[in-house]
Amino acid sequence: MLATAMLFGLAGSATARAIHLPPMAMPDALLTLARQTGRNILFAPGNVAGLRTHAVDADDFASALRQMTQGTPLRIVQAPGGALMLVPHASGAPHLAIRGALRPLPGATHSDQPILVSATPDADPPLAAASSLSLQSTLSAADIRRLPDRTAAEALGRLPGVLTLSTSLEGSMGGIDHAARAEGDFIALRGLNGGYIETRIDGIALPQSLPYSRGTELGLLPADGFTRISVVKMLGPDHAGDADAGVIDISGPDPRDPAIRGLHVHGLAALDQRALYYRQDAASIGAGFTFAGLFADDQLAVTIGADYARRAFTNAEQTYQSGNLEYAVTDAAGNSAPGLDPARNLMLTSVNAQITRGASRDITLHGAVDVRATDRLSLFAKFSYADEHTRQDVFQIGFQGGRDASYLAHIPIGGGLYRTQSVKSELHYWFETNPESSRLALGQIGAHWRGDRTDIVARAFAASGDTGRPDHLEISFWSPQASGLSGGLSVAPNGRFPMPVLTPQDEALLGRALTFPVHDEGERQVQHSQDRRLGGDIALSRTLDLGPLRSLDGGIEFVRSRRSQSLVNLSYPNTYPADTTLGQTGLTSGSIRTLLPGTYDYPVPLIDDDRLATAFAGATAAPLSADDINGATIFGHERRIAIHGMARLGNQALEVEPGIRMQLVHIANIYWISGNNGVALDGIDYGWNRSARSYRAILPSILARWRPLPGFTLRAGLWRSQSQPADYQLSGGTSVTLETDGDRIVEQGNPRLKAVDADNADWAVEWRGAAGASASFSAFAKHLDHYLYDMGSASLIGGTSEGEGSVEVTEPHNGGSANITGLEFTVHWPLASLTPLLRGWSLGGEATLLRSRVHLDVPLLDPVERAQYAPGHAATLRLAYARDRLSADAALDFVGAYVQQYGLYGTSLGAGASLNGSAIDDWVRPSRRLDLSIAYAFDARTTLRLMVRNALDDIAYRATLGRSSDAVPETVVSGRLIGMRFDRAW
Repeated sequence: MLATAMLFGLAGSATARAIHLPPMAMPDALLTLARQTGRNILFAPGNVAGLRTHAVDADDFASALRQMTQGTPLRIVQAPGGALMLVPHASGAPHLAIRGALRPLPGATHSDQPILVSATPDADPPLAAASSLSLQSTLSAADIRRLPDRTAAEALGRLPGVLTLSTSLEGSMGGIDHAARAEGDFIALRGLNGGYIETRIDGIALPQSLPYSRGTELGLLPADGFTRISVVKMLGPDHAGDADAGVIDISGPDPRDPAIRGLHVHGLAALDQRALYYRQDAASIGAGFTFAGLFADDQLAVTIGADYARRAFTNAEQTYQSGNLEYAVTDAAGNSAPGLDPARNLMLTSVNAQITRGASRDITLHGAVDVRATDRLSLFAKFSYADEHTRQDVFQIGFQGGRDASYLAHIPIGGGLYRTQSVKSELHYWFETNPESSRLALGQIGAHWRGDRTDIVARAFAASGDTGRPDHLEISFWSPQASGLSGGLSVAPNGRFPMPVLTPQDEALLGRALTFPVHDEGERQVQHSQDRRLGGDIALSRTLDLGPLRSLDGGIEFVRSRRSQSLVNLSYPNTYPADTTLGQTGLTSGSIRTLLPGTYDYPVPLIDDDRLATAFAGATAAPLSADDINGATIFGHERRIAIHGMARLGNQALEVEPGIRMQLVHIANIYWISGNNGVALDGIDYGWNRSARSYRAILPSILARWRPLPGFTLRAGLWRSQSQPADYQLSGGTSVTLETDGDRIVEQGNPRLKAVDADNADWAVEWRGAAGASASFSAFAKHLDHYLYDMGSASLIGGTSEGEGSVEVTEPHNGGSANITGLEFTVHWPLASLTPLLRGWSLGGEATLLRSRVHLDVPLLDPVERAQYAPGHAATLRLAYARDRLSADAALDFVGAYVQQYGLYGTSLGAGASLNGSAIDDWVRPSRRLDLSIAYAFDARTTLRLMVRNALDDIAYRATLGRSSDAVPETVVSGRLIGMRFDRAW
C-alpha cells in the first residue's frame, strides 16, 4: 500500500465517511456510534441489557441506527426538537427534552423508559441532498483548515477529478493578468469546464453571472466558512438536469449541529514573499466568527456568521502581444514551411515583461434559522452573501516588433522557402488596471413536515449574481522616434523566458522610460454581467418497506432567471498634449528597480491608478455611436421546470435506485446587431433583435450500492444528463461588417445550437479498514453528443466560417462527440501499522488519470482533439501527523499538462500568416506546489496554526503554444506565502 501511495500519489481525505460496526452488545454499539458520529446518545442501560446489534454498514447516522435495531424489540420515533427515540414497540413516546452529555438518563429505571438519541435532522430538502447511493468526494471544515487554501476553488483542487484554474476562457476577465493573481478562481471536473458543472449552496444553484459561460467563479467564495464541500459525481435524477460533469454541493452551518454550538472566532495574517522583495504591499489579513445557539426550549435554532479577508499580491509576468507571432521559415504563401513543427517554427515579434500588484477584499455573511412549530413541522430560512472586489495594476515594458508588415522582411533561403526577419521594433511602456467586482446573494425560506413515513419539503428561493470590470483603465507611452530600438527584435532563450537581445544603446534606452511620449492617451472599459433568479421546489419522500421496495422520492422545481450583460469602451484622445512624456504627466509614483532579477533586469516606473482616473475625469471621451453602446449587450430570460422521481429497492446489502427526470428549459434573448447603428439596411435588421430556443429532456438514471463484505462498498451508476448553451453562444456579439470590396463579414451567435447530451457510467469500490485506514478506486466514462467547447471571452471566432457569395458567416456551432474516460484513486494509511514508532503519522493521497477525445468539426483543427482542462494525470501526496496537541500536514500537488485554448488565432499582424491549427494549441504546462502547515492546540477550544504556501517557490502558471515548444510562452512568477491562523471557541 505504501508503494502504491508513493507511485500514484493517492489521497485519503477525499471520500465521504461511512459507518462500519461489527455485531456487538447494544450498549457498546450505541457508545461506538456516538463516538464515530459526534452525536449525543442518552440511554438507560436496563432497557438494552441482553440485546445485540446486527452488523452496521451505513452512510449516515439514521441509516446506522435503523440497521442496529433491525430485529430488536425497539422502534425509532421522533421526539420534539428533532431527536430520535428508541422505544419498545408497546410503549409510547413521551415528550422529553434532550440535553446533556453522553451518559445514562438520571433515574431511568423503568423498562418502558425510551432510549433518547440526539440527532440533527436534515434541514436541506431532498432535492438538495445527494442520494446516499451517489459517489461523492467530501471535504469537512476541519479538512479545509489544515492547509493554506484561500478560496473554495483551491480547496476543491484537493479532491480527485477536480482541477483548480487561475484563469479560464469561460469568463475570466483579464486572461493572463487574471492568472497573475496566482489564486484559484475556477475549476474543471473530470475534463469538463464550469459550464458543465452545477454549483449549489445549501441546495440552491448559484447564479450564472459570468458573461460568456454558464459556469461560476468559485474564487468568490472563501475556503473557510462552510461545514462541508462535496463533489457529487454519480448523479441521480435530482441532480442530472444541468450537470454533465457533476455537482459541487456546499453546505453552510446547520443551526442544530452540536459541533458548531456556541461562538467560534478566527483571525489570520500572512506575508507575500515576492511583494516584500518588490517593497510593495505584502500583508494579507482576515477575521471571522460563527455563532450557533438553541433558544425557546430548543424550539428555535439560530446560526449567524461573517468573514472578512484581504489578500495582497505582487508578481512578475512574461506575456506577448496578441497577433505578434510569425513563422520563422515559410513558403511563398506565408505558411509554416512543410516538414517543420509549426509550434517550434513560431517566432515572437513581441516580448512583454510585466509586474502586477493588487489586493482582493472579500466579505462573506451567512445565517440560518430553524423553528420547530410542532412535533412534525419545522420552518427554516437561510441566506448567504459574498462580495469580492479586486484592485489590480499591471505595468509593462514591452518590446514590440510585429505591429504590421513594415516591421518584417522575408529573406529567400532557397527551395522556395523564406526566413522571416524582424527589421524594426520599439520599446513600449504600457499600464492598465484589471479590477474585478463579484457579488453573490442567496436566500431561501421553507417548511419541512415529517410524518412517521413521509417527509415533505417546500421552499422558495431568490438568488442574485453580479460580475464585472467596474473601471478598467489603459494608457501607453512610446513613439517610433523616441523609443525605437536600434533594429529589429531578436529573441534568445534564457531558461523558460524569451530574452530580447539588446545593444548597449537599447539597454540605455530601457532606463529612460520616463522620457517616452504618450501614444494611446487613455481608454476606459466598463463591463457588467448579472443573473437574477427566483424559484421554488417541493420534494416528497415516502418510506414503504414493502418487500424490496424501500422508499419512493419525487419532486418538482421551477426557476426563472433574468440575465443581462453589457460592455462599453471609452477612449480619451485629448487627455494630454502630444509629445507629453510619462515623467511630465504627474502619474508616476515610485518605481521597481528590477522587474525579474537575473532575467528581466529592467527598471519599471509605477503609475498611480487614482491619478490616472482623475486625469480621465477631466478629459472628454470620444463620442459613442449606438453600436458602441449596445454592441455587446444581451438581455436573457430563462425558465426551467423539472419533475423527477426515484425508487429505492433492495435490502441492507444491496440497494438499487432507478429514477427519471423530465425537464423543459426555454431561453429567450434580446441582442443588438452592430453595423449600421440600429438602422435597417439591405435586408439586415440592424439594432435590437430577438431569439428563442427550447430544450426538452427525459433523463433516466439507475444507481446501485452493494456491501458484499464488512468494510467494502461497491457503487455503480448509469445516467443521462444535459447542459444548455450559454446565452452568449446563442446570440452574443452579433455584427455585420461591410468590406471595401463589397463583401460582408458576419459574426454572430447561433440560436440553433443544440444542448449537450451526455451518457455517463461510473463504477467504484471503497474499503474502510481498522484504525482509519481507507482506500477507493473508481472508473468512469462519458460520451457527449453535440459537444460545445470554450471559445474564450467575447470572441466568437473559432466557430465555423461559411462563404456564401459575398457573405462570410462566423458563428459557434455544435461539434461532434466527446469521449472522456478516467480512473480515480484515493488512499489513507496510518503508519502506526508498520511500527509503533510512527504512531500519529499517516500517509495519503489521491490521483486522477484522464483520457479524452473530442471531435470539434472545425476544418482548421485536427479531427480529434484533447478536451480542454483535461490533464492526463493529476495527483496529491499528503503526509500528516496528529498526536496529543500537535498536528502537521504536508501536501504536494502535481498537475499534468492540459489544453486551454485550441489553435484558432486568425492571422498575424505582420505577415498575415494563418495562425490556426492543432499544433499551436495553447497548453498549460505541468505544475507542482508544496504546502505546509503545523498546528498546536492549547486546549480543546484554542488552536494556533502556522502555514507556508508554495514552499518550493514554484512558478504559478506557464502556458505555451504547442505542448513541447517553448517558443511562445506566458509565465507567472509568484512567491511563497507565510502566515498564521488563530481559532478560538466558547
